[in-house]
Amino acid sequence: MLRSLAGDLLSADHRDRLSKQLAVLKARILRAIGIDETFRSWSDGLTGDKTFQQVTEDFAEIVIPKVWMREDRNISRVAAKLSISPKKVRRILRSVKLLRRSHPPPRDVGLDWEPSSTVALRTHGCEA
Repeated sequence: MLRSLAGDLLSADHRDRLSKQLAVLKARILRAIGIDETFRSWSDGLTGDKTFQQVTEDFAEIVIPKVWMREDRNISRVAAKLSISPKKVRRILRSVKLLRRSHPPPRDVGLDWEPSSTVALRTHGCEA
């Protein structure tokens, strides 16, 4: 009875917003439970069929994003705090979809390489 009375008092907008908030809270709780279970298993020596390297990567995917959030999403500070390279921090953040992929310059850049915009300007008789 009380539940239906409360439902009657809430507008459709309030119910939508509350159900979204409830879904977010459920997701947080389930994620926290999963992490807790993972740590508990590891502390019992249960790693399944994972290698030490795979367990290390899984651990990094849990810890690095949390430190990144606490350090105001500053990659340099995370790298310094955890004594790891900024490249590894970026790689882990990309793997957990917290950081977008950027397009790095080509690896085989030679001394004669120049950006395509400069090449385009020269092709049309302009100087960069």
